[in-house]
Amino acid sequence: DVPVFIFGQSAWAEGIGEELTPLTLPKSFYEQYYVVVTPPVHISTAYIFSNSRLTRDTKPLKIADFSNGAFR
Repeated sequence: DVPVFIFGQSAWAEGIGEELTPLTLPKSFYEQYYVVVTPPVHISTAYIFSNSRLTRDTKPLKIADFSNGAFR
């Protein structure tokens, strides 16, 4: 996450976020404003992912699927 914000690039993250694929987005994407909101609370990523109700049965979405509109 951090390199994407620091270097101002767009990327698709896979795996557990360690596999980044640079994205080339249309110019219109950059003509909009986006807001990153960080609430004043903290929760451990390890705590969230250790929840026994969290399942890993969702089919992974690959960049090719995303590009083809499979995320809709």
